[in-house]
Amino acid sequence: MRKLLTLMITAATVGLLAATVPTGPALAEPVCQAGTNWDGVLKICR
Repeated sequence: MRKLLTLMITAATVGLLAATVPTGPALAEPVCQAGTNWDGVLKICR
């Protein structure tokens, strides 16, 4: 359970960082694809 939470936080952080970089959309795409299973965590991608 703890490992999953850490993974979710990491994925969300990576997604936010990717979104702020000039090439954000290209970097964030795989992160968003991976994060679609976590409802609400990476909704900013859609």
